[in-house]
Amino acid sequence: MASIFDINEEYLKIIQELEESGGEITPELEERLNITREQLESKLKAYYAIIKQNEALIDLSKDEKNRLNDRQKAKENLIDRIKKIVAYTVEQFGEVKPK
Repeated sequence: MASIFDINEEYLKIIQELEESGGEITPELEERLNITREQLESKLKAYYAIIKQNEALIDLSKDEKNRLNDRQKAKENLIDRIKKIVAYTVEQFGEVKPK
């Protein structure tokens, strides 16, 4: 299948040919216009599908990023709570030296 740039180039050639012929559209030019339009529609649908697929992947990545950030925050909070418990215990009972 032609690229969108090739389709645009073909369309511009057809327009130029139309201008050169004084606006007279031949059956051949009409067919080329129809083919170009069909190719363009097909290409745009494919691009739209790619855009939607990548938007979905971005959303999944954002969700995963948020999940990992939440997990990290929970672990940091756990460490902070444990440190406070240890500090309180040492304050209450004094420092405990390992044997």
